[in-house]
Amino acid sequence: MKKFLLTTCCIFSLFYYFNTQANTTQSETAQTKLANTKPAKIVVLTSKGGNGHMAACSVLKDALPDCEIKLVYPIHDTFSHLLDGEEWYGTLLQHGWIRTTNFIARYPGEMLMRFKSSSLKKDFSKILEQEKPDLLISVIPLINYPAACAAERYGIPFMLITLDADLELWLSNMKKCRKHGFLKTNKFVITVQKKTSHIEHQLNRKCIPLSCVHEVGAPLRKDFYTPKDPTAIRKEWNIPANKKVVMLMRGSTGSDKMIEYVKTLVKNDCSLHLLVCVGRNTQIIPKLNRIKQNSRVSFSIVQFTPKIPDLMAISDLLITQPTPNVCNEAIHMKLPILIDLTSTCLFWETPTIDWIKLRGCGKEFKNMNHLNNLVGEYINKKKCFSPNVSTSIPRFNTEIHKIVMNLIKRPTK
Repeated sequence: MKKFLLTTCCIFSLFYYFNTQANTTQSETAQTKLANTKPAKIVVLTSKGGNGHMAACSVLKDALPDCEIKLVYPIHDTFSHLLDGEEWYGTLLQHGWIRTTNFIARYPGEMLMRFKSSSLKKDFSKILEQEKPDLLISVIPLINYPAACAAERYGIPFMLITLDADLELWLSNMKKCRKHGFLKTNKFVITVQKKTSHIEHQLNRKCIPLSCVHEVGAPLRKDFYTPKDPTAIRKEWNIPANKKVVMLMRGSTGSDKMIEYVKTLVKNDCSLHLLVCVGRNTQIIPKLNRIKQNSRVSFSIVQFTPKIPDLMAISDLLITQPTPNVCNEAIHMKLPILIDLTSTCLFWETPTIDWIKLRGCGKEFKNMNHLNNLVGEYINKKKCFSPNVSTSIPRFNTEIHKIVMNLIKRPTK
């Protein structure tokens, strides 16, 4: 009888054990499936100070349609009670105070952000505690060391998407990361448009291994990939069909320099129509309207618009500063570029000039007296223009999607 009871107890115990294990496995499988079907949550640190940052966020949303993306503006949120630094940045650029902007960014600006590093770590930790994201992404410079520290503390992957050909401000204080184990894990990623020798040197100085760095190409909005109807676009913008189109652009903030461009180009002997993209700098419109057009050269004033892809599609030449975002868009649209170096440019934009020359996409000018001759030289080059390097491979969306899915441990589709 005792043997029978003992045998029965053993059988029931084994049955209970295996049944419990099966239920646990089924529960874990169900939880895993639920986690993989639930949209991944991503917090993106960004800024309204430059249109390139917001354009990158727009592309991220296109590249990651199945993810829930929350935008956070740390620089504005930290300093808005003192002054709107992003608005001041735009104002300085509009009025051509480039040397002042360079000085502020390189010295007091960077020092202030280092001083605020501990405070920013707490702010980022609070955001991660509240949002509980699967991934933290930054598309802005200066704040990436405290952001990486906060991500490491919560065991969340950190991804830095750089937008410039110079990483000095993006890697500010990042040398301290070598003291952490974060760099040795697969939870820390930096993306660049292209691994140049200049960028590799900057990474090496910050002790950041190249294994953390991925080449992803430029973030371009989906409108740059859609087919265009030049005739319809010209009609929409009232652009004469018999004239070559020159686009004048100085970023979304615009610049007073536009006035000088137009005054110079109305003297050109070619038959031209100028697209004067003033962006948000609408204060210069009355001054532009006082410039007399003539039978050879006419112009339209274009305020801030999302239709830049359309305007680039019908343009034959772009005149601009070496802004990475604008230049990448122009290169993709096979638009020759004349780069304005008649005055100092932002130091983090300087390497963009070398990148443009390397790809055979344009030429710089250092004297306004040379502009009309260069326009005559380059106005007919769009048809034969072909970048030395493919403008869409690796396509940003594809590469970013692959990296993000790997970081959050989701299967790629």
